[in-house]
Amino acid sequence: MSHRLLVLGWHNIEPTWAFGGTSPAAGRRGFERQVRFLRRWANVVPLRAALVDLLDGRALPPRAVALTFDDGYRDNVTTAAPLLRAAGLHATFFLVPGFLSGTSEVWWENLGWAFAHATAAELSWEGERFDTSTPDVRRRVMEVVVRKVKTLDSRDRENAVVDVAQRLLPVGPTRGPGRQFMDWDEADRLVEYGHDIGSHTCSHPILSREEPADQARELVDSREQLEAHFQRPVDVFAFPNGRAEDYSEVTLRLIREAGYTFAVTTRTALAHRDTPAREVPRVLVNAETGVVKIGRSGVRTVRRILAPGNRTAVNRVPIGFGRDRGPSPEGWEHPVSGGGSLERSIPPLLHRAFHPPVPRAHQLGSLPSLWLRDLRGRQTHNGNPMGYGGRGWPGAGKDANSGAAPGLDDSSPGTP
Repeated sequence: MSHRLLVLGWHNIEPTWAFGGTSPAAGRRGFERQVRFLRRWANVVPLRAALVDLLDGRALPPRAVALTFDDGYRDNVTTAAPLLRAAGLHATFFLVPGFLSGTSEVWWENLGWAFAHATAAELSWEGERFDTSTPDVRRRVMEVVVRKVKTLDSRDRENAVVDVAQRLLPVGPTRGPGRQFMDWDEADRLVEYGHDIGSHTCSHPILSREEPADQARELVDSREQLEAHFQRPVDVFAFPNGRAEDYSEVTLRLIREAGYTFAVTTRTALAHRDTPAREVPRVLVNAETGVVKIGRSGVRTVRRILAPGNRTAVNRVPIGFGRDRGPSPEGWEHPVSGGGSLERSIPPLLHRAFHPPVPRAHQLGSLPSLWLRDLRGRQTHNGNPMGYGGRGWPGAGKDANSGAAPGLDDSSPGTP
């Protein structure tokens, strides 16, 4: 059992104007690979139920992972939710009522469309000149502009996006950004599939840039609209943008007063029993993030947690990573020295069983105890989206992955 939780976060599956990617098909294939990987190697748990147990000091299954999606992109319900349902995996979808209703502008997608269809060879903005003559440089300039406008409040950001778009002289088909996002009827299918709904504000402002009264209205109105439509409590919140500078102590107080029990950020770490309930960390990924990269992100997170500020300990990883040299006297090995490489060890790590972690590694909540314990039996609790009942985790010790999930071919190329 474990006292740590990895929360993963996605936005879209297929590429959008703002979130690039190889192709829609590549996004779908990539997400299907991720689902197969999670079903086989992780114990996917409902976010809220896992947080209740974790913060109350009760143990989670080994390799506990919670899945989340932000913003309500339409491919969440057309692609992600059916794949998750077929695999018996549960997720929490953080929705924005203004996007569901089509009443709020999706500023980053508007900006992405303008850059993708720009005809101006140069952008002059805020006293700077940017080359926009090719798609590659336009993508890089867009990232610069996005970082700048994120520092503004909602009104100034909207004006800045309109200004930049006009200067880019975009030419292309008129498109409604709202159809990149699900509507209320489509969102109902998420609940039908057995998933949870969370709040992501009413119109997606970056809260720390707004006045307290505006923050409170976004928090309260979003929760009330979601609860009224779905006829179920909504007390889990996801911060828009979610970095440390995107919310404040005032924001945290307002979240509590608005009735939210939990809130998730985009600050990279593992959640544990001492994690503040309204500052739960997450690791953001996209549909084309390879499972090896996800593993590396988890390892780096574990290193920071186990030894903050300790350069020697940061270069230590638990048994089972790197070269199989057997345990050191402390129960650790040092693959960084002597030619071993943690990064080179990740692919074989995901394809074969290693020695179980030694007790010290397990007690520290290391990645092997989180994801890679009991690999020979692949003992997970997946396969039933309602299988988690809290306290004791029914299904422990059962191999729920003895057969392929409906709609997923575990023997197809690319299966971890």
